[in-house]
Amino acid sequence: MTKARILGVGLIIMILLNLAMLFFGFLKKPPHHLKEGPKQMVIERLNLDAAQQASYLELIDEHKQAVRQKEEQVQFKRAELFSLLSKDERENASKIQKEIGQLITEIEKIHFKHFESIEAICRVDQKARFKELSSELEKFFRHSRPRPKP
Repeated sequence: MTKARILGVGLIIMILLNLAMLFFGFLKKPPHHLKEGPKQMVIERLNLDAAQQASYLELIDEHKQAVRQKEEQVQFKRAELFSLLSKDERENASKIQKEIGQLITEIEKIHFKHFESIEAICRVDQKARFKELSSELEKFFRHSRPRPKP
């Protein structure tokens, strides 16, 4: 065999291997809790009935709206803060930074209250499941959705 033929066969083998890796990479399913999202995972883990699911979906809508409003305020304050960089007056920076911190604290309070509300819709037999789930919440909701762009 000539060098050109060996290189050609090697190239074809590499192309086939790459195509196979791409094909099997697309077939791989994400973990169940990532595929269906935290919402479905909570419903399944707590074994919520139909009425509880309806209440839970309302809680999610209220939570999203409250968080979105606070995140918009944070973005506005960040824009206000960074606009100070183009000015000579920067004495308001500390005040704006504190306001951003307060808004972020309020967002965390909204998150915590949301899970207290979820616990409140649980039946007595579901409370133990909720406590078990609450120890895992941070990892499930760490990257649940992208942050809004400024």
